[in-house]
Amino acid sequence: MSSSSNLSVIQEKRVEEQMREKEEDLGSAESSMPQPNTDTPPDGGYGWVIVACLFLANVFPGSTDVDFAFIGGLAVGGAMMMAPFSNYLSKRYHFKIPLILGVVMYVLAQIFAGLSTRIWQLFLTQGLMFGMGLGLIFIPTAPLSNEWFSRKRAYATVSRSHMTQGRFEPIQYQLLWHPGFVWVWSWGCFAVTGYILALYTTATYATLGLGLSQSQAATIQSVIAAGQIVGRPLSGFAMDKGGRFNIATLWTFIAGLSCFVIWMVSRSFGVLVFFSLIQGMFGGIFWSSCSPLTTEAVGLKDLGSALSILWLTIVPSCILAEPIAIWLLQASQRQLGIFLPEENEGKVTGTTAGGISGAGSGDTRGAVVFEATIGFAGATFIVGSVLLYCAKRWKQGNWRLFIKT
Repeated sequence: MSSSSNLSVIQEKRVEEQMREKEEDLGSAESSMPQPNTDTPPDGGYGWVIVACLFLANVFPGSTDVDFAFIGGLAVGGAMMMAPFSNYLSKRYHFKIPLILGVVMYVLAQIFAGLSTRIWQLFLTQGLMFGMGLGLIFIPTAPLSNEWFSRKRAYATVSRSHMTQGRFEPIQYQLLWHPGFVWVWSWGCFAVTGYILALYTTATYATLGLGLSQSQAATIQSVIAAGQIVGRPLSGFAMDKGGRFNIATLWTFIAGLSCFVIWMVSRSFGVLVFFSLIQGMFGGIFWSSCSPLTTEAVGLKDLGSALSILWLTIVPSCILAEPIAIWLLQASQRQLGIFLPEENEGKVTGTTAGGISGAGSGDTRGAVVFEATIGFAGATFIVGSVLLYCAKRWKQGNWRLFIKT
């Protein structure tokens, strides 16, 4: 009896060992099978849900392209409008007061903009409040560079910053009609308009005008930024060597000329990259030279008041430049009968159905729609250069071209 029981126990152990061996073989087979790569994008599926959510997160019912253009312009214009208030706080208390207030407004504007659900709320947050905070931060910073440099003043200014500066003094509005300064702020109005038009329209021209891809449009923006990195210090060095009015006038003229002879005829990615580099180097000359030119016109004593007036005079240009670009595009589409993708639903454009194909299509038919905007940008630069040459004439007392001024 005992032998039979021992035999059954041995058999049970053998069965258990066989089962364990089978389980081990099955586990090793599963581990040897290739595992799916969870890092590979699915190219669909739930990804489309993410796309829909992102689309809805950026939709403001009843808004138009012009509305968003005004928001961007209001942010820049709001910063310029804060110059008198920022100077007052800095003079009355300390420059840290507007800086702290500006940081608080800047942060709150970003938070409230993220919570906005209506376009008017975005006007107040991302537009006005953001711009006011930006102005309170930048206007009072680095006010002393002009007082520490004379011969190398322009190079020191662009090395310090490319935005704004000013001394903390009350505004003297009679400087608005100063015989030399009136040409400087008039030049600023036109130069800033052309700068904003070129800066924010080039990438759109790449995708909708030439049918380039979004990545190529991003490259265009990067090239403009690279041109600014090279052009800002170069302009300061050139102004110290060749004369501040001379170089600023020449740079402004080149920026305008490039719009006509390069941008307007560009029909390929390579040519547009070349234009972007030129525009980045020369188009932002206002920000590099406005402070040295204002100093040359009114002197260090009245620099603070003159700069505050300068920021106020360019406010309309900052606010209206982008909407003007949109209006010109819309007018050109109606006039030519060629509609860009956003306005192409169900329409027959020109002699072909379907209209412009959009980004990544290689369709260059939309380029002609941008010609009015491009021409307007170039014209503002050219007019600005003529106005600044009048300031050069006032400074040197004659119309002679080749005099260091």
